[in-house]
Amino acid sequence: MIVCIFTIFFYRLHLIEIRDSVVSTLRKCYPVIITTFLYVVVSEIMSEAKMIQLLSLLAAQSFGQFYVFVSPLVGATGGFLTGSNTASNTMFIRLQTETALHIGMSPILIACSQNVSSSLMTMVNPSRVALSCSVCKICTQENEVQKKILFVGIGTLAIILIELLILFILQ
Repeated sequence: MIVCIFTIFFYRLHLIEIRDSVVSTLRKCYPVIITTFLYVVVSEIMSEAKMIQLLSLLAAQSFGQFYVFVSPLVGATGGFLTGSNTASNTMFIRLQTETALHIGMSPILIACSQNVSSSLMTMVNPSRVALSCSVCKICTQENEVQKKILFVGIGTLAIILIELLILFILQ
């Protein structure tokens, strides 16, 4: 916001230019704002319906201490499906931290696992790959790019799982 205000004075923008810029920005941000809002709504509905508590208890009972290895998979799935780390964390971070509390693990470790795996897998999201290929004008190579980036995503997820294994063994 400070940069925007500075730009107005630095470039001596007219009121019409400022208005057009604000309108253009809102038009571009509108879908993102609505989508993020809806993810928050879904998360709140899940919380109010006690779905998060039920799912976290079920996950804790099903996986026990090994949930630490499931956590990055949940985060990765959220990042891949939504293409947004914010949306993935909005939907799953409470589930992850509550499950950690049920099994006596550090909620910070599980939250970090969720956040990192989610953010890494957003790059594999098909709509992001399609957008990137479109911007780079290589639409005909979209499938090839998707395969290569999926390999990178799965590789980074494997590294996260190995790091968690090392932490699990040392604990």
